[in-house]
Amino acid sequence: IGSYRLELSRIAALVTQVVVIVTICLVPIFFLPITSDVFFLNKYLFFFGASMLALISWTGNFVLNHRVRLTLSPLLAPVALFTAITVVATIFGESSIAEAFLGRTGLLLAGLIVFLVGSSFSPKLRPVLVTGLTGIATLLAAVGIASFAGLTMLLGIGNPAEGILSLAGNS
Repeated sequence: IGSYRLELSRIAALVTQVVVIVTICLVPIFFLPITSDVFFLNKYLFFFGASMLALISWTGNFVLNHRVRLTLSPLLAPVALFTAITVVATIFGESSIAEAFLGRTGLLLAGLIVFLVGSSFSPKLRPVLVTGLTGIATLLAAVGIASFAGLTMLLGIGNPAEGILSLAGNS
């Protein structure tokens, strides 16, 4: 029974790593002007679903190993504090709780989950994350510069959510 638990633990760790890496790399691509749409529901649902899958497999790995390994980083503390303040403000705010948790507060919670799970990865995976994030940042920067320079209109790439990468904001 020990080898069965060890195999399930290895599968849970692999699922966690793949889900977090794919989420970190795909979410920025979803918000490029060429992939934008008026309704971001599918993108939000992907992010919520991926963060929940990462949390479930991460927790399952802890249960199977009978130990909890949590790595706290200097970046995680401000993100966690900001998310906690936002959740408290949402609970005591005027808006409907269900609406609020499906909006910006839900995105912050999902983002915190991805940060928390991703910060506990082994140091061997850091180059993969850095390479992926650098590639995505380069792509976003190139599209942002092209959008700012008006090249996206020349290429026929419309943006229904106009101004999403504009330095001047929505107009």
